[in-house]
Amino acid sequence: MKTGKYLLVVLMISASIFGMGERTIAQSLDLSKTVTNVTTSSPGTLAKEGDILEYTIVVRSLATLNLTNTIVIDHIPAGTAYVAGSTRLNSAPLADESGTTPFTGDGALVNSALRPAGTIAPGGTATIQFRVRVTANGGNITNYAMVECDNGASHIFQNTNTVFTNLTPDATCSMIYQSTARTTSGV
Repeated sequence: MKTGKYLLVVLMISASIFGMGERTIAQSLDLSKTVTNVTTSSPGTLAKEGDILEYTIVVRSLATLNLTNTIVIDHIPAGTAYVAGSTRLNSAPLADESGTTPFTGDGALVNSALRPAGTIAPGGTATIQFRVRVTANGGNITNYAMVECDNGASHIFQNTNTVFTNLTPDATCSMIYQSTARTTSGV
């Protein structure tokens, strides 16, 4: 029996050191990100220079309490330019900040329906959409979003899936500019 108690203590300490206890907290969020090529009315896996891509981020609460201080951060990907006035939260238009979506930089608060800014109800969702114009004529475009929130006394930071758009080079163009992220984190 003494060996069993020591094993339990070792397992608890290991879980604490390696953050395994926090993994259940991350299950408080269900995140998804998609990209659609608006120009071709097709999935956004393929595009060419000048096409309009629409990114959609869905933040769904799996928690039993309100998620609070919920912030979404999503930078405009390299090889694109933001389409002014295209950002929406839960289908409602959001004002641009400094000529871009409010979700760049430090991000912006999001909420589920009928909740104050930053609050997502248990089982509730916040849906963010914005558009970009493809400015690169070769390579690929990658994008993901980050979500930060509080679930009771626990602080959660989680990334969405990364979406990829392959670019078809313009055959009539003699110069190909490939989109490249500015940092190793893809931002």
